[in-house]
Amino acid sequence: MGSSRRGRTITFLERAAAGLDTTYTDLNHELVERTGERGFLFDNPTDRAAIGHLLEPMVRENYPTRGALLSVLV
Repeated sequence: MGSSRRGRTITFLERAAAGLDTTYTDLNHELVERTGERGFLFDNPTDRAAIGHLLEPMVRENYPTRGALLSVLV
C-alpha cells in the first residue's frame, strides 16, 4: 500500500475511533488541499463514481480485519 493511501486510511480510522464522521464534502476539500487538483462535482455521475473508486481499496483492505466499511464513515 502506498504511503498516501495509508495516510488517508489512518485519518478515517482515527476519526472513527474518536466517534467522528466526515462527509463527502469534507473529503473533497481534503483531497483538493492535499493534491491541488480540482474537486469533485457531486452532481456529476462520473465524479460520484470516482469517489467510490477512491474509497474501494480502503474498504477492501480494512473490512476483513475491522468488520467496518470505512466508506460508510464518509
